[in-house]
Amino acid sequence: MRNFSSAAARQTAAPTAPDTQRVSTMSEAQIQRAVIDLLTKAGVFCFPVPNNPRGRRTVGFKAGIPDVWAVHDGKVFALELKTEKGRPSEEQLAAVSAINEAGGFATIAEGLDKAMAICRAWGLLGRAV
Repeated sequence: MRNFSSAAARQTAAPTAPDTQRVSTMSEAQIQRAVIDLLTKAGVFCFPVPNNPRGRRTVGFKAGIPDVWAVHDGKVFALELKTEKGRPSEEQLAAVSAINEAGGFATIAEGLDKAMAICRAWGLLGRAV
């Protein structure tokens, strides 16, 4: 895995996760909010993608698009979030694959702990692991 951490990211202490007792019972929406909050506090440009049933009628809607996107050091990152028991759909797997093939960095994370580990490995939360 490539190291994409910047000097500024290495100098900044990584944000911490919510109480770990609550992490295993978090909903996907709660995980998404926590990831967005942590990335924002780390100074990363990021945004959620609202993929709700009403959005399917919106022009440009594409099934399977990851939940959280970030742009950092000229690179694009996309994270599909699931609860610890959640599993991705075929559309989500295809979207992650297409993003990676296009030169971006995308993956699926089950739970907040895995999402944070991925963000650290990508250099988005302090030092890369």
